[in-house]
Amino acid sequence: MKLRLLGPTLLAFASCADTQAQEWLRRDVRTDAALAAVHFADEWNGYIGGLNIVLKTSDGGTTWIPTASLPTNATFLAVYAKSPSEVFVSRTGLYRSIDGGEHWEEIGDFSNFAGSIFDIRFTSASTGFFIKEGNVFQTTDGGTVWELIYAPGDHFLSEIDAPDAQTIYSTGGITYGDFGFISRADFVRSFDGGETWESVPLPQLHEIQAAAWVGPRHGFVFTFTGEVHETFNGGDSWDLVHAGLGAIALDAVFADAQKGIVVTLEGKILATSNAGRTWVEEAFSENALEALAGVGSQSFVAVGGGGTILQRLGSFEPAAKAEITGIAYLPEEGRIRLDIHSPPGRSYRVDHSPDLLDWAPLGETTPKDSQWDFFYQIEEFPAGYFRVADPGAR
Repeated sequence: MKLRLLGPTLLAFASCADTQAQEWLRRDVRTDAALAAVHFADEWNGYIGGLNIVLKTSDGGTTWIPTASLPTNATFLAVYAKSPSEVFVSRTGLYRSIDGGEHWEEIGDFSNFAGSIFDIRFTSASTGFFIKEGNVFQTTDGGTVWELIYAPGDHFLSEIDAPDAQTIYSTGGITYGDFGFISRADFVRSFDGGETWESVPLPQLHEIQAAAWVGPRHGFVFTFTGEVHETFNGGDSWDLVHAGLGAIALDAVFADAQKGIVVTLEGKILATSNAGRTWVEEAFSENALEALAGVGSQSFVAVGGGGTILQRLGSFEPAAKAEITGIAYLPEEGRIRLDIHSPPGRSYRVDHSPDLLDWAPLGETTPKDSQWDFFYQIEEFPAGYFRVADPGAR
């Protein structure tokens, strides 16, 4: 709650967050294993990779059960479900099941290449990509044979995204230094379905921890220093849209160019409805949250340490925040004016309280703009508190 003081009589006026926040539900999976990756084949069937465990759901994320054990002990850092029955997971090696996790087989031998397989992405039933440290591998037969197609050298890549079949991006970087740090971004891309690749220097960006693309050339990246950058030209240039989240985003999902969610190393789930310019905390976990996935268009699943699985049901509309940004007493008009900032196109109620205990509604409105005024007719100089809230809140 934000308090504002006005005039010589020390009047306090308050605003409050919109109460239409989305609820994140904790799913019981009877494991405290660290969970690192999540992906859904459709709105019902999904998989989670974690420490010596792969979990699956067939009811949209409500219940999760372990699959058969894999032929290695590792924290599986990437998971990709091509279909409800065919799924890939990885650490230093790549593993596939074609029967929903009943049996697993190791695919290929990548021991000559250092590092972990951090991300897997398919652009069609036959064509897929994964990254192993700074190297990009491709399959054209659905995932049986994988070949190295791009080795940019001194790169550390952690994520691969494909907004369409022809456009592929891989992002990452490195941060190091004991006394003061050096942090750089690594960014490679292909605009012809993986036939050719280029590394794009990004000297103005620190290490990229997460990325989300809302179009072939339009995307967002989240850096080690908590910055949010946006590009409209496939990474040729970037605009800083938020200077500090106060957290390190480890994964992000955007529904469109305005609405997105990130999960963070600090356990926060943050949402934006204005293309990353402002963020609202929707939930908090005592453990780091490592990965995030959309489930159809109506649900989202976040996973992290200590066997944490959180699920948000309902639309992608993030929690909104309405604030009273100014107040003026207009004695010649016999009324008070509240200056209010809020997401437009939604209904709000303005309340008054003399003591912060009992609140009385003053009126409701649905503003068309994000900055709007609320006028209240009065007989004398007002005393007490004001707030703006969801009409259904009490």
